Amino acid sequence: TSGDRHRERQTWALSIAYYGPASSSFTWQREAPETTVLGILQVAIQPLLAGRHNVILANAGRTDAGVSATGQLLTFYSWEPIDPEALRTAINSAAPSVLRLRAAQLVPRSFHATFGAAWRRYVYILPCRERGSSEGGGDEPTAAEVDAQLAPLVGAPLDYAALGRGLPKGKNTVTTLLHASASEVSLPAGDH
Repeated sequence: TSGDRHRERQTWALSIAYYGPASSSFTWQREAPETTVLGILQVAIQPLLAGRHNVILANAGRTDAGVSATGQLLTFYSWEPIDPEALRTAINSAAPSVLRLRAAQLVPRSFHATFGAAWRRYVYILPCRERGSSEGGGDEPTAAEVDAQLAPLVGAPLDYAALGRGLPKGKNTVTTLLHASASEVSLPAGDH
């Protein structure tokens, strides 16, 4: 209808948290798209678009298989107005033990998660042997050893052009690691 043609396109920015070991990967996989984080999100959001178009998600980075995230940024657009609470319910009920919507907001149409993220923070939880322990065959470094390996990377400009695809013309691919450190933490026992 003529009213549909004059609807404003909405661009949504999402911050999601997910438990990596419960999905096959972050990125959509042809063999089993519904078991990936992107696949779960696509299935959850698609009904909210009222059949007008397929959901297209853009993301600011991605994680490897099995890696969890607490604030992954994604964007998508819709020509159909979406109720924020319906969006939250759709995402949070899609895979409750895997995925949670932390925040959702409308952003300017020009914002794109992949190219709009100004910084990223990564936290890795790695198995390390305890100080003075030889358990685990001695292959795992101590936190102090990892910290020493990270120190030379801080402040050094690194070019990530080889990892990018579809970069906008003129996009700077050089970044500087502002902080890197390793410390020992104790995690509580649990199911995951």
